[in-house]
Amino acid sequence: MGVDVSGTAQNAHKDGAATRAILKRCALGLVLPSALLLGACAQTGLTALSDATTPLQKAQASPAETQKALQEATYYWGKEFSKDPRNAKKAIAYAKNLKAMGQKRRALAVLQQASMFNGNNVDLISEYGRLALDVGQVQIAHKLLAKADIPSRPDWKVISARGASYAKLGKHAQAVRHFERAIALAPNQPSVLNNLALAYALNGNPGKAETLLRKAAASDNPALPRIRQNLALVLGLQGKYAEAKQLAQRDLGQARASQNIAAIRQMVALPPKPAPAPAATQPTRIAKPTALATARPVARPRPARPSLTRPAAPARPLTPAELIALAQAADLRRGKAPTPRAQRRPVRAAAARGPLDLKPAQR
Repeated sequence: MGVDVSGTAQNAHKDGAATRAILKRCALGLVLPSALLLGACAQTGLTALSDATTPLQKAQASPAETQKALQEATYYWGKEFSKDPRNAKKAIAYAKNLKAMGQKRRALAVLQQASMFNGNNVDLISEYGRLALDVGQVQIAHKLLAKADIPSRPDWKVISARGASYAKLGKHAQAVRHFERAIALAPNQPSVLNNLALAYALNGNPGKAETLLRKAAASDNPALPRIRQNLALVLGLQGKYAEAKQLAQRDLGQARASQNIAAIRQMVALPPKPAPAPAATQPTRIAKPTALATARPVARPRPARPSLTRPAAPARPLTPAELIALAQAADLRRGKAPTPRAQRRPVRAAAARGPLDLKPAQR
């Protein structure tokens, strides 16, 4: 089973289908990574609260204190929302805190209720659509995100989430286009790099996926272990088993990493590729001086041969000298030697005596 996409479009389609089958088996397996797409809305820790004014922002201490502050923030915004359930800002703040607490279903219910009164609020629809995608309501999320994607105010989170929804619907070409739009707005965002890379892999191009995942893995992100596991998976798809195993065991341990790479190797069935070795430096060769080319002498132009074309017949009678010239020209055309001078004397003598008498002789 190959994953080389350098051939025809038909081969690329087959490779993409094979890669998608492998990734699906990896996603459903108990040993391999369980999540292959990092949704743009998937925030870890407390970063989901950074755009809302909450008492939680003052807490930068121990995990116990952070958890307590999170509970207080959730309680605070819950009371505010209960007072005014039509207020979109309060609904968004409350949903974000519930989501940070791990209560995504309750957060989704809050946003759904608020959307009934704020159907045109882009911020609310965006948050609702991304959370719906996060909990697996792909069709609902797809419609909401399409409504929240406004060209006049592009948001990389919304665009990336739309790409993730297309990927989950099996429309990988559309997913790539949306992830490329998102990466143009947020070129160094690890989640977008990861999603675009996996969209390339699902579309049969693991080489491009590897490049993007290496860039994402070099960043400092809470989801870095998942990004590294995706990179190990893409390396395994290309037959780079040794490097994939070395990368996977950083987060999974040696035993589990070996089991993962062995499973990938069995599904891919590619010969192992050695790690690229540094190129050896070759000694610089000095080219031998080439001899100067001697200029060829310019050939002298040959004189033009006189034209032997018979001149047009004159209107007057020809003189004896002109008759002799015409005879000589005719001899040259036939390849004969010109008439000797001895044979031309009688003609000249006759010409000297005057015009010839052409009268017939009397009997």
